[in-house]
Amino acid sequence: MTDMHQAAITIVGLGPGRLADVTLEVHKLFTQAAQKSLTIYFRTIIHPTVEPLKQDIPNLRIESFDRLYDESDDWSALYQQLAEEVCALATQQPIIYAVPGHPLVGDMSVVQVLEMAVQRGLTTRIVSGLSFIEPVCNLLKLDIIESGIQMIDATNLVALSPDEIAGKLIPTQPLLIAHVYNRRLASAVKLALGECYNDDWNVKLVKT
Repeated sequence: MTDMHQAAITIVGLGPGRLADVTLEVHKLFTQAAQKSLTIYFRTIIHPTVEPLKQDIPNLRIESFDRLYDESDDWSALYQQLAEEVCALATQQPIIYAVPGHPLVGDMSVVQVLEMAVQRGLTTRIVSGLSFIEPVCNLLKLDIIESGIQMIDATNLVALSPDEIAGKLIPTQPLLIAHVYNRRLASAVKLALGECYNDDWNVKLVKT
């Protein structure tokens, strides 16, 4: 296994929500970090894996960026600010940045971090996690390839203008909106969907 300190930023996926879905590699990285009293930076601690991880690894040191979500009214700038802070921390010492699911499945903060790291000459490493897509497919009995499903991150959706929403979404195809993490964002998603869906359109809320 590659040592986590060989990259300035090690980005790890927490999986969709169960401790059993955290990979052995991620668990080992967290255990090593706890043994060395290193802080792990979570994009958010509003995730069902967090408390079981704390119980499983009692010395785990966690900091999150949840305050940015609470303070931000600009969805398009939120992840830019988050990436700025992650990269600033990584200039001081190598860090672990933990995100829900798989780092490269629907997480705009990771996209921003990777782009900014290249600009600043910071090395990165991705440690895979199970994404949210697999349990969603299980619950809905859905084949995402056969269904032709559309997928979009909730914060990306609400950042679109009305004209952009109408051009991006196809109402005749299934739509999966990921990371609707609080009531404020859910309300913004509802308003955005109103640009191209009727008020009585069927919606399924999936909580993994």
